[in-house]
Amino acid sequence: KQLMSELFLPIDAKKTIKPGYINLRMNYLLAQKIGGNLYLKSSTPNHGSCFELSIIAYESNNSDEEKNTIMPDSDDIKLMHKSDIKILVVEDELINRVIIEKILLLKGYIHVDMAFNGQQALNMLINDIDKYDIILLDIKMPEMSGVECAENIHTLYQNQNRPKIIALTAQLIIDNIKEKYFDEIENKPIDSDELDKKIKKLLNCYD
Repeated sequence: KQLMSELFLPIDAKKTIKPGYINLRMNYLLAQKIGGNLYLKSSTPNHGSCFELSIIAYESNNSDEEKNTIMPDSDDIKLMHKSDIKILVVEDELINRVIIEKILLLKGYIHVDMAFNGQQALNMLINDIDKYDIILLDIKMPEMSGVECAENIHTLYQNQNRPKIIALTAQLIIDNIKEKYFDEIENKPIDSDELDKKIKKLLNCYD
């Protein structure tokens, strides 16, 4: 009981977190933000623990007729409907990929691809350079950090038709890298409404 009561408490800020380590509290908060929960199913000393993530799934009811009825009038600004936007999520933790995809789907973004590290993301962009409108890029990843990946993306596109890049991070401060590499920054745990606003602002898209 004592273990369960302390399991999802914030970790000691003084401890060093190894690459790939899952912050249980972060994932617990993310799960709750989308109406789910994170449970400890079993734990065996010297062998590890098993957790269960529960989320609620909804079927999208968007139709072409509905999209046409809410199209805003504009002669000067190129507008996109949410359901047409193609998003690439770059995140090394599986549970975070599941939660982020869930958040995006619930907000109406139905074209979501996943990459589990920076190099895979770059390969996907090279293979289809015009496919994605926006990239959600985790900052802290092993092998290639989000900052390194963003730098490579800028080099790849040479600022011509480059997808917008939103940094995903649990860090409170990211030095001065935003202006150089990122169009926006979204703090973890992700606020689904704030992320939605940032995507719509960057891409001039509507519901």
